[in-house]
Amino acid sequence: MHEQTIEVRQGRAGAWRRQLIAGVALAAVLAGWPVSAHAQHGNYLLGSLGLLGGAQAPEGIYYQNLFSYYNANGSFALDASRARTIQALGQQFNLTLNANLKLRGSLDAYVDQNIIGMTTPLKILGANYGFMVDIPFAEVKGSGAGTLDLGADLKGIFGRNPSTGASFATNRTSTASFNIADMYIEPINLGWHWSQLDVMTSFGFFAPTGDYNSARAINNGLGRWGEMFGLGAVAYLDAARTWSVSAMTRYLTHQSQQGVDVRVGDDVALEWGLGKTFRPASWQPWVAHLDMGVVGFAQWQVTDNRGSAIPLPLRGIKSTIYGVGPEIAATTKFGRFFARYEFEFGADNTPQGQVFLFGVALLIDPFSK
Repeated sequence: MHEQTIEVRQGRAGAWRRQLIAGVALAAVLAGWPVSAHAQHGNYLLGSLGLLGGAQAPEGIYYQNLFSYYNANGSFALDASRARTIQALGQQFNLTLNANLKLRGSLDAYVDQNIIGMTTPLKILGANYGFMVDIPFAEVKGSGAGTLDLGADLKGIFGRNPSTGASFATNRTSTASFNIADMYIEPINLGWHWSQLDVMTSFGFFAPTGDYNSARAINNGLGRWGEMFGLGAVAYLDAARTWSVSAMTRYLTHQSQQGVDVRVGDDVALEWGLGKTFRPASWQPWVAHLDMGVVGFAQWQVTDNRGSAIPLPLRGIKSTIYGVGPEIAATTKFGRFFARYEFEFGADNTPQGQVFLFGVALLIDPFSK
């Protein structure tokens, strides 16, 4: 639960006062929770890639089921520089803002991703051509200030009529029941393969297939289109390819959100991994190899949120988040099974929590001779 009390002294410029009071309340919401439908910090679910995530999938037709649970619970604050800016602006209009610009809430997101794709023997610029689609199902629960939808917060706050001594409380609970979320379609990915290096590039887009209503605080869908460009690589540090370093960078853009004049800023995401592969002969033929290591991610918002619905004092807020944790994966005669856990740190204007991921990947190679 989060409460803010704003005391107004020497009332002047009523219209500006209402905008600023609403802006301060909105600042806490924007600072604490991202504009996200089924991912914890935007369209893309950070942590989806593991130790060898910078490489293209092996040649063939594959299916991957990835289940993740994300939890954030605690108190989050607007960054100090932004808080000072809003407080200074308030003084220009004879407003005393007795607000610590913090909020408390919880967020639980359960996501089941169903990824179907193909890597073909077709060569383009010397690279294997591939494509894939991700059909996610999600259930999201938020309490306190745990909202996922910027549009709903804008409408909810600006629909109020602030007055002297107004108090804002966001002790609400919202749930988006298990249903389809926004699909990701990747019509092209290209992979180059050498003895000690794999390189991959990709392009895809998010389609607003999930249920969305801008009047609700939490939805299964995001209500907007988005695009994602990717470039990654895996370097093998020894001739036997038992030590690997992986990195995948992504650039995400977002289109305007339905029902409100807001366009979320662009993000740069990085997922990395450092791993060791074991291939004991005694494990054959049941286990081909076992991978263990450390994985992590980072995401930086690099452009401002735009739109007439965002008050001037809040333009320029950007989010940052980092995560790290262990992973173990086994490639067996029945498929590849993996589990990873990543805890977040260094959050700026976004929640900070932890994510658990479990999955299985199956491959059929109709191209082998």
